[in-house]
Amino acid sequence: MVYSPKNNTVFYIEAKRFSHKSKVESISRDIERIVKTDRKFMLEHNIKNIENEYAFALSDVWLETKWKKSIPTWWKNDETKSY
Repeated sequence: MVYSPKNNTVFYIEAKRFSHKSKVESISRDIERIVKTDRKFMLEHNIKNIENEYAFALSDVWLETKWKKSIPTWWKNDETKSY
């Protein structure tokens, strides 16, 4: 988490290398955790009056196997297209 007091903004950042299927599931859990967070950290650090919250999910992958080549389709949630 990054907090910008000047802009009253919080940035949540998660990053994974998609080296195997468990990492795909892991980043999905991370995003859920960000969305459903209980804001305990902000309360403990007296962060108030948040105007904006942004979540970034970053990943990288080497497109060397059939499964890894299918990740762009999964990421865009579009199984009808071939990338």
